[in-house]
Amino acid sequence: MPFTGTFTKTDTSATAFNSFELEDTSSFVDEAEGTFTDRQVYLVYVDGSYVQNNGLDYFDWPFADGNTKAFDVLTVDVAISIMVVWTSSSPQAGSTYSAVLVDDFVDYGEEFLFAKCWILAINRNLISNKNFKETLDLTRTLIDSSHTCIVYQDQYSSQRCIDNVAVIEANPNMFY
Repeated sequence: MPFTGTFTKTDTSATAFNSFELEDTSSFVDEAEGTFTDRQVYLVYVDGSYVQNNGLDYFDWPFADGNTKAFDVLTVDVAISIMVVWTSSSPQAGSTYSAVLVDDFVDYGEEFLFAKCWILAINRNLISNKNFKETLDLTRTLIDSSHTCIVYQDQYSSQRCIDNVAVIEANPNMFY
């Protein structure tokens, strides 16, 4: 039976914004783990460029480091494609040595939204400010829409939603 590489992603934003951990969930029954020489993780932006790691397009994930790897490299909200590639010293026909997951990271947008909700909580009169309320609703809708796009693996549309939230964040006088 051929090998199929699989992994899962867990958000670890409680420790740092937009951080996450990958776990290799591959079954090494038919191709022993010892036949693999390396794993590499590529974090791909919507434009096809990569999150850089000391000048490299990938993050090395040696088998000696175990089946989990933590990442704290995203300094802005973004939709990325996460690709893990397994390198086998004895490749088998029909095996799949890469797996891809598309996800969004919007912790900074959520923090922005929380700050606006906090301002609203201490100044209830803002609820009657149509511009404030509409922008608050739009920000929430864009973040939720980014998540919905990810359900359908639509990285491009997710990134567009995130970009629109960034415009709101960068121009508070225009929206509030």
